[in-house]
Amino acid sequence: MTPAELAQIFPLGPDSLKQPDVPVGRVEKCEFNSSRIYPGTVRDYWVYVPAQYRPTKAACVLVVQDGHDHLFAGRWNTAVVLDNLIHQKAMPVTIGVFINPGKIPPARAGGMTRDNRSFEYDSAGDRYARFVLEEILPVVAARFKLRTDGNSRAIMGGSSGGFCSLNAAWCRPDAFQRVVSMVGSFTPMRGGHSLAAQVRLTEAKPLKVFLQGGAQDLDVANGNWWTANLEMLSALQFAGYDVQHVWDERAGHNEFHCNMICPDALRWVWQDYPKKIVARGGANQPITRILAPQKKWRRILTNRVKVGAITTDAKGTLYFVDTTAQTICRLEAGERVTVLAKAIPDVSALAVGDDGTVYMAQPKSKRVMRVRGFGRPKVHSAGVEVTGICAAKDGQLYATESTKHRVLRLAADGTVRVVTRAVQQPMVVRRSIDSSQLIIASARGHDAWLGRITPDGNLECVEPFMYFDRAIQRANHRCDDLVVTRPGWTIAALEDGLMINNQNGLPSGFLPVASGSPTVLALGGPRGDQLFMVVEGKLHVRRIRLLPTLWL
Repeated sequence: MTPAELAQIFPLGPDSLKQPDVPVGRVEKCEFNSSRIYPGTVRDYWVYVPAQYRPTKAACVLVVQDGHDHLFAGRWNTAVVLDNLIHQKAMPVTIGVFINPGKIPPARAGGMTRDNRSFEYDSAGDRYARFVLEEILPVVAARFKLRTDGNSRAIMGGSSGGFCSLNAAWCRPDAFQRVVSMVGSFTPMRGGHSLAAQVRLTEAKPLKVFLQGGAQDLDVANGNWWTANLEMLSALQFAGYDVQHVWDERAGHNEFHCNMICPDALRWVWQDYPKKIVARGGANQPITRILAPQKKWRRILTNRVKVGAITTDAKGTLYFVDTTAQTICRLEAGERVTVLAKAIPDVSALAVGDDGTVYMAQPKSKRVMRVRGFGRPKVHSAGVEVTGICAAKDGQLYATESTKHRVLRLAADGTVRVVTRAVQQPMVVRRSIDSSQLIIASARGHDAWLGRITPDGNLECVEPFMYFDRAIQRANHRCDDLVVTRPGWTIAALEDGLMINNQNGLPSGFLPVASGSPTVLALGGPRGDQLFMVVEGKLHVRRIRLLPTLWL
């Protein structure tokens, strides 16, 4: 269809046109040419200031990608839309920040200017969100009083800018909670296709999302935009988000339907403001059902204790390393701490046998120590640079030697036998709940392997079992620790949160960690439903539900 035909099919409503007696805001052009996050880029941006703005009261914020086009190209008239909606009180008093994508000018005359739009907008991860929050908004805030809470900030864009907007809010829901995406590019370009999968897996975030799309959208080598938007809507609904959508069979990858519904989209995302947006979670979402009993982590132990390795015994009692005091401790009832052994430095892992013996891996000393009760620590196995251990039956251990690419079996008498070399840089080792299989996570990242334990304690049929490359956001998805629940599904500590995998190894949920990287995990308590986690030496606990299966 021609532009004239599309304009007739999708006419602009009164909210997109100048109206008499509506105060007109002003638009100021600015430049930003000193980015640290996108080095070498130059760009223009525009600040819309509504007539109702008063310097004594902080204004809400709307960040818009492809700023020039949304202000001046075609039929967008976004400044006029804001004038009308703010005058109607359908929106709060809002400062608009309309940002162009960056360009990198050539270093010599006659060279080609690099367009940085796809890199900035289509890339998964938090880089663009940091650019807006750390570089653009502080400059605007130096001149205008802005609200800083995510509930008071919206972000909007079209096409790659639509993906960019939802991705920025996804990565930083503390800063942006209201999202408008028009013909969003949730497609395989730079990781956009993975966002819907993340939404399904991850603990719900406080976001309110408006989606626009049409059946005539792009269908090219990089994907089908229409089906990708349908998949995103399905994911958001499955995960329990407050989501609205407007589809049209005749709408394509252009501005016409977007322009027409833009006022309604902005009206909807600001509806009920300043009422806070609440993260609800989908009723069928495994992560929601797992975390139902307790919604927050609880910090335990004092600031004087810096926790290293942790483990639990068969009764669910927690044992831990105090790295500052170089002691091995047990956490008793009422969070009382009992010291079992002193002067034990550089412990990388702990394990407790069925008889209560505590085993300690000391890779720098190339040995595994053991202590029973309050006895004197003794050398269990020597000459092994063990990084991870787990207790098996009859006083046996399985251990990893990452530098030598070996998984070892340490017999009750301390003798050492190599059981597999199939895994490169094995780091974490855990036995299955029935002790028939061994799970091995690699320091190289991305995956964990599974091997069958033979009657003589060896391993066979060692194959990849779980993949942690859930987001295509970062190069390293190394599993720093892993625990197996009593029903048999697993929880892995990755650099940005906890991955939950079903008994068959398939990803079933992801629990982000607000700050820092979780490094050590353990499951304890009488029912095995207390999840312990160490982040930056601090011990936290959160109760979970031990569902029989995570697959619906």
